[in-house]
Amino acid sequence: MNNKFLGFAVIVVFLAAPVATDAQVTTLDYQGSIFTNVSVSGNGSFPDVPTLSSIVGDVVLSAPLGANLNNVTLVPTAFSFNAPLLNSALFAFPCCGNTSTFEFTTNNMGAITGWNIDLSFTFVGTNSPSGNSLVSGTSGDSYAGFGSTPCCCPPAGGCSLVLQESNTTAGVWSVAKAPEIDPASAASGLTLLLGGLAVMRGRRRPAQ
Repeated sequence: MNNKFLGFAVIVVFLAAPVATDAQVTTLDYQGSIFTNVSVSGNGSFPDVPTLSSIVGDVVLSAPLGANLNNVTLVPTAFSFNAPLLNSALFAFPCCGNTSTFEFTTNNMGAITGWNIDLSFTFVGTNSPSGNSLVSGTSGDSYAGFGSTPCCCPPAGGCSLVLQESNTTAGVWSVAKAPEIDPASAASGLTLLLGGLAVMRGRRRPAQ
């Protein structure tokens, strides 16, 4: 094989590889129902423990969900929810108490018909621990957060906060639309392709 053609083929494969890889990544978006039950107790406020109207988040998988799954446990490449402490960036650190469960059930088309998500993250071993937890399934969502500090808070004995929210209506999952190819990148790739073909054609030896 002509070395120049081989080199050009390698470039084309190199450019196409990221597109093929990205096509396998699947992002699942979750929109929970509005919380209807809210309970708050304590005498303080904490940035890690906001009152949420509903659970919103996304779960990134390395491949699309398969068909006919039955409570199959998956390990996302990333996840993030609107509870401040419930994201994979924090869960990656072994310093803190955390648990995570992602189970999905799908129909014969790969659409989600059931799920069980259980997340909990706690900053421990400090003077001011705080934490978030979330449970989501077809029976609804629940979210809880707590914070406490024995110092740096005016009342004697410090401040604390316990927040609990829930609903009994299932949220909705959707598959995020794949990012469109950037027009500038597409134009550059096409120019490279056509230019390479032109060079190859121009260097052909005349027939003897």
